[in-house]
Amino acid sequence: MHKPLAFFIAAFAACGISAADLELPDLGNPEKRIFIGDKARNIGMGVEGQLRQRGELLEQPEITQYLRELGNRLAAYAPAPSGYHFFVIDSPAINAFATSGGYIGINSGLIAMTDNEDQLAGVIAHEIGHVNQSHIARSIANAEKYGWMQAISLLAGIAVSVAADSASGAQATIAGTQAYIQEKKLEYSRAHEQQADDVAVKVLQKAGYDATQMATFFEKLMINGSHPPEFLMTHPLPENRADRQRSKAQKHTAARNPLDYQLAKTAIQRYSRHKLRDYRPDNAFAEQYRQVLEAQRRNDQAVLPTMLAALPPEKHPLFARLHGEQALLNGDPVQAEAVLENAWKRWKNNENLIMPYARTLIANGKAAEAEKLLQGQIARDPGAVQYYDLYGDLLERQRRRGEQLLLTAKYYALIGDYKLAAEQVGRALKDPTLPANERQKARTLQKRYELLQEQDEK
Repeated sequence: MHKPLAFFIAAFAACGISAADLELPDLGNPEKRIFIGDKARNIGMGVEGQLRQRGELLEQPEITQYLRELGNRLAAYAPAPSGYHFFVIDSPAINAFATSGGYIGINSGLIAMTDNEDQLAGVIAHEIGHVNQSHIARSIANAEKYGWMQAISLLAGIAVSVAADSASGAQATIAGTQAYIQEKKLEYSRAHEQQADDVAVKVLQKAGYDATQMATFFEKLMINGSHPPEFLMTHPLPENRADRQRSKAQKHTAARNPLDYQLAKTAIQRYSRHKLRDYRPDNAFAEQYRQVLEAQRRNDQAVLPTMLAALPPEKHPLFARLHGEQALLNGDPVQAEAVLENAWKRWKNNENLIMPYARTLIANGKAAEAEKLLQGQIARDPGAVQYYDLYGDLLERQRRRGEQLLLTAKYYALIGDYKLAAEQVGRALKDPTLPANERQKARTLQKRYELLQEQDEK
């Protein structure tokens, strides 16, 4: 038995899923052979970085925090060597995709189309199945004669085709990308789809979700006249897919419709640039949040204090964030800190709180505490550029130019521009403000970026 497969079986057993449970063939795991070192993660991060550069991501904290919590809860039952990272693409196209390094993108249009959290969990679990079964690596293994740069371009093309609105001017690009995918034989096969479905059903059952809702959602997508949603075009249908899913699934409880799900869908409805499926939450707090967002959109400051009073800060970190931001807007950073500090003690590291809490600490002259907060979050989520922006502003105010250049280098590396990243490190090393204890780290970083640049150019 291949060593990587032995690792997976041990991991499955620890999480309550065995290879026998999944009823999948022993195909081995090509990921370590195909993706050496951090390459898989770097490619996935590069795909997300390109989408971010294009302005295609929805990164409001109430959306990303929810999706990542849900995704990580499911991923615990189907581990992958590189772990997982979840993000939302702002597109009306009903689609989702998994790329290398465990990076999984879900379109806002797909989230808007779901009727409950169980259906959304089904789609995420399906994409987790692709990562867990190393389908990207297996596909690339079948086309190893093509260069790495072509593979990276292809994966980026998949992301762009998933994100793009088929009615937009990018349609020709998508068609070209899809033709290229077909030519290089790197699109998902029906066998891969079946395997991903099988993993998803087991994951959903272990996580306590109604796995039959995944079949219900896929059936809903099929009832779409002569123009099936993009998800069905990029994820070929195994024969009798819905019946097969239901035969393997066991209904647990009523479908879930929790507050976090409703808040995230409400936020997507407000912040998306596209016209999505209309949504009205049935939870009273979520409906009040929707009205607050509408008042903010109108900049109706007269009604906001009264409306926020109906969203107690101790109920949810999002509500605490709204109260803290309103206090900052009213010129009362002391009150903002009191609200956000209490929330931080209860919901530490919640994405809803990090930015307003850091801004509040800076406003109250507590730059060192704000820096520690931002450094911790960047370490946990290296791809979150909004924290780089605020941290960079803090360093600039303190005239720490060398460290600011290092931070800029890390940002360029995030979007896959290793040449610029190495150049920024070089500038940082020449800057007299760079502390001595950072210089050796910077030299190591520079060598790493130069090596990654060489790999990209091969």
